[in-house]
Amino acid sequence: MRASSLQNLMRCYRRHVAGRPLETKPAALVVAVGAGSDDGFDQAFQAGNFRFVLAEPEAPAFGPADIAICGMLPAAADEIARTFADLSGLLDPAGILFLLAPRNGADPDRAGVAAAASKAGLDLVESWTDERGASRDFVAVLRAAGAPAPVAASTAADHPFTVESTPEMERVGGSLPYRDILARLHRELAPAHYLEIGIRLGASLVLAGGPATGVDPFPKLRHELPAGTRVVAKASDDFFLEDGEARRADLAFIDGMHLVENALSDFMNVERWSLPGAVAVIDDILPNHPAQAARSRHTYAWTGDVWRLMKILEAYRPDLFLLPLDTAPTGLLLVAGLDPGSRVLWDRYDEIVTAALAWPGPPEEILARGGVVPPVGDGFDRVMAALRDARAGGAAPAEIAARARAALAGEVKPAPAPESAGGLRRFFSKIGALLGAGRNFG
Repeated sequence: MRASSLQNLMRCYRRHVAGRPLETKPAALVVAVGAGSDDGFDQAFQAGNFRFVLAEPEAPAFGPADIAICGMLPAAADEIARTFADLSGLLDPAGILFLLAPRNGADPDRAGVAAAASKAGLDLVESWTDERGASRDFVAVLRAAGAPAPVAASTAADHPFTVESTPEMERVGGSLPYRDILARLHRELAPAHYLEIGIRLGASLVLAGGPATGVDPFPKLRHELPAGTRVVAKASDDFFLEDGEARRADLAFIDGMHLVENALSDFMNVERWSLPGAVAVIDDILPNHPAQAARSRHTYAWTGDVWRLMKILEAYRPDLFLLPLDTAPTGLLLVAGLDPGSRVLWDRYDEIVTAALAWPGPPEEILARGGVVPPVGDGFDRVMAALRDARAGGAAPAEIAARARAALAGEVKPAPAPESAGGLRRFFSKIGALLGAGRNFG
């Protein structure tokens, strides 16, 4: 299964199965119509007690299915209706259908899909289109006409894990706490709107000095947040699909799910919705031990394989300015020169993720923090000055990246940081208000 399709299926599961009766039903039947035996669709069903069956499109002879997954959508309206009729006959009356169909450049007729579903006795619950990869899936969720949507009986678990580690596996490094760098970015860049993906306890979100939005499906705040800060209790993919102007930011901190496919999607969305001069900061790029980089967590200090995202950006986005910083506990990657119009990562998403997951690692240079930049000293000071000046001057993405590279190389001298960012903050806030056309980011 393509990485983008698997993420879409996981979203379907999270929104319509997690915490609901289907997840706790004994031996609930999941039928995948037209899927290959190695498609890996079962990866989306990490909880519960599910049985999985593969069926041919021409003869889906199993049922009644609690969940049906279909990976095709015929082009002709009459064929769509027949397909839905076959799938409707497969479903249990309380069952649900997940459709993940490649668009391959053609946008589906949603009204036509809904009409075909209605003829087959199905209601179209929701649908969306994915802009990632060559296939650009059309995703739809359907259930029996008139059937009530099951209410979540409980809050889904916050990625529980079992610790199986040693002191060596838990060691950390870094010359400066990462929150010190975030505080400096807030102080000197004075963002018009700050966006944080993955807020957890709120220890970094509390640093925001202006309008801010924090996104986390399971926020567990232990800090009093500043005025103008809003918390959105959603998964990041839901947020980016649904939350309008709140997506637009000129400083973003990405610390969400620690898997490369999720971190890449978060970066792509941050860039796509970025305000002019935006800077993104990505956490957990430097695992200190191979165990911390495992995709399945079993250490307290856990980076997952976010280190692969840095390598992806190096390979596929040479236009960006990338600055790995030696911060504690697990490193930061500062990214400047964000280009909202770039399609490189979107168009090649599936092939990029497939290739990245095949890379062995983490490599020794990552574990040894080779090539990372100290977060204090002249080099970082020059970069900060260059970013301040470029943002204030309205420089284009390529110019911002070029200035930052020149500053790091010592080709320019740092300008002194302002004693107070208040004036600059007010300036950027006015710009944010204009861009938001009167809408409140907070």
